[in-house]
Amino acid sequence: MPTIANAQIVPDGTLPNNSIVRPKGELQQITGGTQAGGNLFHSFDRFNVRMGETAWFDNALSVENVITRITGGQISSIDGLIRVNSTANLILVNPNGIVFGENARLDIGGSFLGSTADSLVFEDGSIFSAKVEDRPPLLTISVPIGLQLGSQPGTIQVRGTGNLQFFDREITFATGGISGEGLTVPPGRTLALVGGNLELVGGTLRSIGGRVELASFGDGIARLNPTPNGWTIDPGTTRDLRDISLSAASGLDTGGPAGGAMQLQGRNILLDNGSILFARALSEGSSGAVAISASESVELQGSNPFDANESIVIVGTLGAGNGSDVTITAARLRLQEGALISAPSFGTGNAGNITVNAAEAVELIGNSPTTRRASSLLASTFSSGKGGNVTVNTGRLSIRDGATVQSATFGTGPAGEVTVNATRSIEVVGTDPEGTPSRILADTSISDNLSEDLLNDPSVNRDSGNLFLSTPFLRIAEGGDVTVANDGPGNAGNIRVEAGRILLEHEGKLAASTASGIGGNVDLQAESVVLRGGSEIAAESGGTGNGGNLTLATSTLALLENSRITANAFKGLGGNIQINTQGIFIAPNSVITASSQLGVDGIVEINNPAVDPASGLIELTSEVTDPTDRIVSSCGAAEDNSFVITGRGGLAATPTEILQHETVWEDLRNLIEFPEEEAESVSSFAPSSIEPRRELVEATGWRVREDGVVELVARGDRSRYLEAKIPPCGTF
Repeated sequence: MPTIANAQIVPDGTLPNNSIVRPKGELQQITGGTQAGGNLFHSFDRFNVRMGETAWFDNALSVENVITRITGGQISSIDGLIRVNSTANLILVNPNGIVFGENARLDIGGSFLGSTADSLVFEDGSIFSAKVEDRPPLLTISVPIGLQLGSQPGTIQVRGTGNLQFFDREITFATGGISGEGLTVPPGRTLALVGGNLELVGGTLRSIGGRVELASFGDGIARLNPTPNGWTIDPGTTRDLRDISLSAASGLDTGGPAGGAMQLQGRNILLDNGSILFARALSEGSSGAVAISASESVELQGSNPFDANESIVIVGTLGAGNGSDVTITAARLRLQEGALISAPSFGTGNAGNITVNAAEAVELIGNSPTTRRASSLLASTFSSGKGGNVTVNTGRLSIRDGATVQSATFGTGPAGEVTVNATRSIEVVGTDPEGTPSRILADTSISDNLSEDLLNDPSVNRDSGNLFLSTPFLRIAEGGDVTVANDGPGNAGNIRVEAGRILLEHEGKLAASTASGIGGNVDLQAESVVLRGGSEIAAESGGTGNGGNLTLATSTLALLENSRITANAFKGLGGNIQINTQGIFIAPNSVITASSQLGVDGIVEINNPAVDPASGLIELTSEVTDPTDRIVSSCGAAEDNSFVITGRGGLAATPTEILQHETVWEDLRNLIEFPEEEAESVSSFAPSSIEPRRELVEATGWRVREDGVVELVARGDRSRYLEAKIPPCGTF
């Protein structure tokens, strides 16, 4: 494995006009090199800058790019200052690796690109390779457009003492930032690191209002896209992405008057121990975008050991310009231990939007063990600007233990919207140790800097945003909360859910509520909706506003175990509830209400279109059917005998009539009373084997037999009895 050499800066003698190093105490003056147009080429066997030393590229003012390669097979260690004349860009290429120490600094007028690529590719097809061959390189005047990376590119490491996040992320962002020296380029310029694994351990990279690029690639050509202020980078033909990690309170900072941009690209990207990505617009300029792209995972976790702040990505605006958009693309995104991705507005400009595209899963878990702040995706406004939107597209969204996905306004501007599209499931489950619920939330909150007059100004639109969820399975459980809310006089937003199954259990809540404005509308479309364990679906207003409307379309609705569906109000009108379902099951202790304590109650309408009860009724003919062809001939009727079925008790006269309550069953058979001797005359058609049945009679006394046995007896003779006429069929 390559090692860090103790020698300082040593030319390799491979150029037509070789580099020259003149030591002057702690100053290493570098002259010579081969110039082609605006490009100045240097080539070194070793390139190391010790602490307290300066490597000074003493180039002509006409040079646009100082291009340097290190060919000796050793890692470059830079723990001092690198200086370049004028506004020239500096490109430093060492395939074996580069380590920037705690004291590493840049004093250049242009952009900086550090890479562990094998070679630099130019627009005319020529290559400046750090894998030196016998023949001299073909140097070119054209623009570098690519980096050829090998299958095992070296690691780039930036070490530092960590940043100090001297702001409260929720209130004083306007006066905050990150401290720490680190590597810095002039305002508006690009600072880019491209190579194998990229490791920032307390390191800081800064370009005020400019651009920071971190790209971890291998085995292919990464493309450099020239811009007036540096480059942007895309994977090009690279096939092997590597990992990027920021730990020990590392920081990237592009904040400035117009705000800057940053892009991170790799396989797995980790922000740990209070590391931060920070971009903000201080005045009228709009911030650039922040893009994080990983083929596998993006994770934010852990607290800063110096000030207990969490790992965060925070972008925003302090003036009339709009805030940055944050886009995260990965297979998986995880935020835990109070990690935050935030896009706030503190001025008249609109906050940026947060978009997450994670094909497999998005997980937000818990809060910080030190500050108790929730792990969050948050787009917010603290002034008159509009809050940003939060959009999550994923396979599975899991929000647990007090974590939050939120669009909010703490100022006078309206909140943005929250949209979640999950192809497998959305789960909002549990609370933090202090009882704060896990949430998907679009809300308006009252902050201390808002006066009472401003809150009640009808021209101020402080309405909550809307919330849209689409998934095969939505589960809100164990105190979890999906809500649009307004704590002031504004209106609550609307909630729309399209799902296969909706399950609320163990005090899960789905609600649109307002303190005194109009309650939001709730629209649920699902195959089945089940509420149990004290769960609730609500569209309510707590003041003078009307309750919201609630529409639910489902095949099956079940309210169990003290659950409820409500559209209530206090002084205003109760909202309306419309439920379209084929089956509804409501436990005795569960309710559906649309009431108002001091106003007019709303309407609850339940439509069950399952079966028309009249569709199967048939009115029978009144004509008697001819029995001659329906009776077996061997069962002929004898003289003076008949087989009669009569009676209509318990039936309406026709199928379309309603059964009267006095219509009861009655026996209309004609029972004939005749003497016992007449009964002994049996018809010749009667079966000869019939024996008279002994009738059970009630005991009326008892006697003791001679053997001491007590015997129950009945007294009195029965000489007469009733008998129905036997049908005239003796032999079936």
